[in-house]
Amino acid sequence: MLEMTITSIRPASLLGASSPACKEVQLHSMTMEGGMMRMREVKAIELPAGKPVDLGKSGYHLMLIGLKAPLKEGEMVPVTLRIKVGKHRLVKVKSMAAVMLLTASGYAPRNNVSRHMKM
Repeated sequence: MLEMTITSIRPASLLGASSPACKEVQLHSMTMEGGMMRMREVKAIELPAGKPVDLGKSGYHLMLIGLKAPLKEGEMVPVTLRIKVGKHRLVKVKSMAAVMLLTASGYAPRNNVSRHMKM
């Protein structure tokens, strides 16, 4: 699971991502329903102009599917984001994400990635 904060200068939408560390990266929403956490794949995540979007706090994350090798804490993982800026322009943003354990919630998966970025 990859969480990050993204700030776009213009209205934009995160449409997808990829990484050589895994077979697929999916955009997911997270909600609590009946005391259970539910994750669902979404087609896009809106990025309002000038407002930081913290994927974790806003209920979203990027799910790394089919890891090619176990990730180790402190390792850097390349991630390419596909972002639609305005109505027509598609851009790719390359980033590196640091692998970190999630311990704040008491849940500590071994293959979690976290990153903050501005674009």
